[in-house]
Amino acid sequence: MVDFSNLNLCGASQELNDVLGKLDDAKAEITAAIDSPASLAAVAFGASQNELKPLTDKLQSIEIPTLPKLNLQAEITSLLSQVPGSVGYAVALAKIALEFKSDIESKGLTLETLVSASALASDLICSVVPNLEKESGSSEPAVEKPPAVKQAAAKAETEEASKVWQNPDIEKKTKENEEKVVAHTVTSTPPTKDTGALTVVPAADVKEISTPSGAIVKTVPPGSGNNTSPDAGFQHKKSTITEKVKFEDIINTGGGNIIIPTKYSPVEVLRIMMHPPATYDNLITSTAEEKSALAAGGPTGRWRGGPRYKNRDGPHMEEVVTSHADVDRKLPPVKLTIDPDVGIGLTPPFKTVGDHPGNIVSVTSERWNGKVWAQRPGSFRGPHGGLKSDKARNKRYGGFAAVVRYVYLENYDADISP
Repeated sequence: MVDFSNLNLCGASQELNDVLGKLDDAKAEITAAIDSPASLAAVAFGASQNELKPLTDKLQSIEIPTLPKLNLQAEITSLLSQVPGSVGYAVALAKIALEFKSDIESKGLTLETLVSASALASDLICSVVPNLEKESGSSEPAVEKPPAVKQAAAKAETEEASKVWQNPDIEKKTKENEEKVVAHTVTSTPPTKDTGALTVVPAADVKEISTPSGAIVKTVPPGSGNNTSPDAGFQHKKSTITEKVKFEDIINTGGGNIIIPTKYSPVEVLRIMMHPPATYDNLITSTAEEKSALAAGGPTGRWRGGPRYKNRDGPHMEEVVTSHADVDRKLPPVKLTIDPDVGIGLTPPFKTVGDHPGNIVSVTSERWNGKVWAQRPGSFRGPHGGLKSDKARNKRYGGFAAVVRYVYLENYDADISP
């Protein structure tokens, strides 16, 4: 390391020598005052510190010069400005070789080749010589920079907008596809001319028929080869639907007669159920009667007893019209009338008083096991035995006073006699 105390040595610094000398003096003063009172030692150290501050500030204000950046393209340009064979040319070439030779060779090039190619024309330097940069004297490899953006020297040329040429075959096909899309648009309006599988019958040939409900509907004569008409619509089959009806929607026409409104016009009623009043008795036997029978020497062993209801839904819904045979009873005949614009008219065996509340608890089901009655809360037995759930039926019928299942014609019945 350089001995900064000798100002005649290369690299010696007067500023740094002043700081080091003052530090030695301060060290001696503090050592001498080590046995003195602390206040005197502090004063001595403070004085030395005050003298050191301007010296260190002066040392820190010295600017350390940065190494200049070297650019290979600029250096070769400067080289070519020298006279070949001159001392300046040789010095410049030697400098380039010293700084960039290893970087040039790492790219598979030689300095002589780059100089010779650049000497042919000055505008070849930027396209032939790599744009390498490094700090002067640095041992770090040079970094290749991207080419600098050139400044335009002439006015930009105007480019004409391209003209789009449409293929006539594609235009024709596109138009045909658009027409097909429009032609195949689905609407609720029956077609008025033959289209694909739909063949239109003239309005004069449309036949009127009576449905089982007494309604008059229009239909296409079978065997005509046509299947649709603007007046009669399409040929649809019968459909079946089940609807739940609220108490407020049932129409009371007086004399115990009511009308249950329907969404469509029924042609056949399959089933009607109504929520019975609490006073309606639909139990086959009572708990007391069955217990008395057992006490009088009735069934023994494991016998599924307990009260049973006459209908499958217990106290939740009572069938008033059904299309299936009931093995335990025959429902009394109920005369039905159908108003195509309103619904189904009938006289039920009881008067419903409101919607199903959704919280009905049936008579508790019981089973005799030969010794005691075992209860089954929340369940009841229907006419054919087997436990039924109150919870499921409260969820199914809650909020409704009637349930009706019927057959209707979506438009008209296509299966008619000529």
